[in-house]
Amino acid sequence: RLFHSIAFAQLLIVLFLIGIVGPYTLVYPSWLWHPLLWGTYRVYDVKDVPKAIGKLCLNDSDRENICLDEKEWELLSAGVLSNHNQEDVRGVTAGKFFARNKSIVINILARDIKKSIPALRINVESLVPFFHKVVLVVFENDSSDGTRDEFKKWTMEVSSENSKGYEVDLMECEGYVDC
Repeated sequence: RLFHSIAFAQLLIVLFLIGIVGPYTLVYPSWLWHPLLWGTYRVYDVKDVPKAIGKLCLNDSDRENICLDEKEWELLSAGVLSNHNQEDVRGVTAGKFFARNKSIVINILARDIKKSIPALRINVESLVPFFHKVVLVVFENDSSDGTRDEFKKWTMEVSSENSKGYEVDLMECEGYVDC
């Protein structure tokens, strides 16, 4: 009888974690809603990325060194890669030389994301040193928070400063002005 009571209590805990906690992680992700990840879950601040990217060595003469210390490796790979692992170093170096003559097009479907645009911009600009050409294609529709205006501003800034090394293309809606 005691065994059945313990098993029932464990079942209730599992059902609670799956039924209650699980959906909330999609609605409001936070360490509070991830009790099974406490102590292992880490969110990296995107504002630290440009400083780490600025330390990169991307020249041909130094094939095995990309000039990052362990802290930058952890930040840029979300803790997955290490500069102490030669396989990681070889893989990143191979990717670096593969991407340098390639182009990348990033497509964004956006609505009411004005507050997220600065982080998106940091991420897009962090790809520029790796690729020959970076193009961001944005389709925004029906935002009420000024998202379209922020993308227009970003497009104008990038087109007026050709030195940025990438393009932002804000799509228009056929037959509608400013969607």
